Amino acid sequence: MPGGAGEDFGHMVSDAVDNEEPVRLRRAEKVLQSRIGNITLVLEKCSNEFNAQAVLRTAEAMGVQNVYLVRPTLPKRPANQQKKRRGQEFEWGEGIGVTSGCERWLSLKYFQTTKECIETLKKEGHTIWSTDLSPEAVCLDNDFRSNYDCSLPGKLALVMGSEAEGVSPEMLEVSELRVYLPMHGFTDSFNVGVASALAIHTVIDLVGREQLPEVEMKELRSKWMQLLSSNPTISAILSTYIKTERIPEPLEDLRHGRANCDGPRIIKKVRRRQEEVIREQQKLASAGRSFSIPEVPKSAIGALIGGAVVGYLLGRHQK
Repeated sequence: MPGGAGEDFGHMVSDAVDNEEPVRLRRAEKVLQSRIGNITLVLEKCSNEFNAQAVLRTAEAMGVQNVYLVRPTLPKRPANQQKKRRGQEFEWGEGIGVTSGCERWLSLKYFQTTKECIETLKKEGHTIWSTDLSPEAVCLDNDFRSNYDCSLPGKLALVMGSEAEGVSPEMLEVSELRVYLPMHGFTDSFNVGVASALAIHTVIDLVGREQLPEVEMKELRSKWMQLLSSNPTISAILSTYIKTERIPEPLEDLRHGRANCDGPRIIKKVRRRQEEVIREQQKLASAGRSFSIPEVPKSAIGALIGGAVVGYLLGRHQK
């Protein structure tokens, strides 16, 4: 994923130049060319903010660009309690940590009512499939093609409903198909975030991936380049690509750079704490005192534990 604030979505693998082009630009271009243009995800009145944000993160990771959200009936938050991100505001505000900032890279459309959403979907030529547990629903399994004797849509809107009530009767009435995910346990439903991941993955396998229209890709390319960095120097480099409409060479693999990096990825906060300890060690060494520093752990969980230990030692020796 293109970089975000701090080390959120995604970890910026490098600011180095690869084949005379910044790696972050090549990474963003790879993501853009992998975006899906024939599937739109609709999230209807999801009342749990963290579930809604988990759905956005899942959609983004799977390459779905367009997400339509029908707002639930919730009390309006005061302006000072709404969290904002550079380039995109997600209006349900509290679950920013769940999305890791991915909402900036999505094309989100908000609707006050289901009716407004349906009108837009119809106008844009979408075929609507809604998730449902009624007897009329068709199972999204390996036998789907044989059970659903109809041509697959060229432009599909996949609708996920609220946690308590599911997809609304109004949306179900206009749906060409009702679908459900196979379950084999005592639990009779998935969490909406899990269900979205499984449904998106299955639908992509069924209808395939088609790129976004060239016009939309061009608009997103320009927008993303403005979001890739807040550093003035790097932004100046990126602006030359925007002005000349130069298209970077995409990476072959989005994991590029991470597999070959030297050592484990360490959260910035932990790294800063380790740097503080090193400075403190040097200061104590010059005064003829010393203390040992724990070895850097090899896992993210270990890194957090190690950071806590380092912080304790640092605090103890500063007293």
